Amino acid sequence: MKATVFLLLVLCAFTSWGQEDSPRPAPDTAALQWQDSLVMEEAEFERVYRRLEQLDRDGKLWTRERKSDNRFVRALDAIFRPEVVRVGNTAFSCSIYTAIKRKNPLCLINPLVVSVSW
Repeated sequence: MKATVFLLLVLCAFTSWGQEDSPRPAPDTAALQWQDSLVMEEAEFERVYRRLEQLDRDGKLWTRERKSDNRFVRALDAIFRPEVVRVGNTAFSCSIYTAIKRKNPLCLINPLVVSVSW
């Protein structure tokens, strides 16, 4: 979903790029040819939009972070990487919640007690 919003923002930026309220002089032919190459046909846009939505639903648009092969790094991640609770667009994490969920009191060592982002 985030990728589709990003694609729409980029498309809106390209379509509104260079628009002004004041009248402009007539553009030259090279500028017209360049501008025509930026225009995407509506059917092509719909096809790309549907494909991006499908990739987003399948979870193939964003790659997940691989776990390390090093045991020490994995142990530190288990202690210091907080559990994230998502409610809508807001992400909330708390070391107390992480310690309870993982049943690991070492998670309370984390200096980041509460974190909220939106």
